[in-house]
Amino acid sequence: MTTTPEPTPEPTPEPPPARDDESGSDDVRFDLRIALGVVAVLAVVAAVGPFGWHLLSRGGGGSSASAVAVARGGGGGGGAGSNGVAAVVSPAATSSSSSASPAPAAESAAQRASAACSAALSGAKTGSGTAASVDAWVVKAAPSVSALRSDSAALHAVIVSQDAAAVPAAAESMCVTVSTASRLDANPESVNATSWQAALSAYVAGATDALAGASNHTAYYQAAQAQLTQGEQELDVLTAHITANAHR
Repeated sequence: MTTTPEPTPEPTPEPPPARDDESGSDDVRFDLRIALGVVAVLAVVAAVGPFGWHLLSRGGGGSSASAVAVARGGGGGGGAGSNGVAAVVSPAATSSSSSASPAPAAESAAQRASAACSAALSGAKTGSGTAASVDAWVVKAAPSVSALRSDSAALHAVIVSQDAAAVPAAAESMCVTVSTASRLDANPESVNATSWQAALSAYVAGATDALAGASNHTAYYQAAQAQLTQGEQELDVLTAHITANAHR
């Protein structure tokens, strides 16, 4: 008798594994962390503002800030300010401080001389007859006459050498002496009085021309010499006239 084998039953497919609740919880937590991260970034952006975000986007300004500091003379060198960046000195300030400029003393000397010459004859006694006598006038005028001749010679020497730096002092001395001499009482004799006033005027003109010559106008030096010579000649005329009248 033949036995028929029984058919092998088909394997029953296993149902898909059920979703793990814990795995789902992990996905939810992951999504929550992403959301919180986005919120935190937005909060930071809102807190630092556009300027802060610009700095953050440039990595805190590290390399760029260093480049700027080097370009402005920083880099830890000496002379840096409190922020480590050296002060920038403009070329104009450097050139103005290093450029040669006239010495203030020389300028003030020229100004003083000019002022002295402008006022030298302001108190001059004009006319004749205010002195008690010619002899009395000669006694009072003798120191001024000597000083006038001395200052005239000194100024003349400076003019001949065209020493512009020495002109202001010599011109001021000349005009100060003229100012003192002009305040003497007028000579009682008209010819003497005229020669005296002409001498004083010529000396002032010589000093003024010398100042002009020292101010880059050398042509005035020649005019200054002529004026000083005129002043000497007027004093010579005055002296000769007084001497001649004294022997009468």
